[in-house]
Amino acid sequence: MRISPVLPTFFAISLMAHGAEHSPALHYGPLESFDGWAGSVAETLAAVKAKEGVNVELQDGWTIITEREELTLWSFAPSDHFAFPAASRNYTYQAQDGAWYSVRTTRCEASKTACDKLVQQFQAMDERMRNVIRNDER
Repeated sequence: MRISPVLPTFFAISLMAHGAEHSPALHYGPLESFDGWAGSVAETLAAVKAKEGVNVELQDGWTIITEREELTLWSFAPSDHFAFPAASRNYTYQAQDGAWYSVRTTRCEASKTACDKLVQQFQAMDERMRNVIRNDER
């Protein structure tokens, strides 16, 4: 597989879960700015799987890893996925003001076009979740 020199690409999408009137922010940055990631998608998968207390399962070919203590959900694309190798880390935290936030970071080592499409799919999924949360708060 050919890896573009501008990739791997990292994206951070912030999803405000409480009072979710804000749009998600999309940030690009180096690996060092994203906690929890190892050197590559494959290395991250191995590192996360090796952690104590994680739950690993397959869902529609995706490897889904839950870190309950960290309030984190990892999603690793299957080898036949258009954006493989790619993964997403979605973690949730409570701010000092009591509001809950969910932040998604995504690493994609495929072509820019494939990575952009994957990020758009995650953004759409996050938007659907924000809508559910908004409707539940009413």
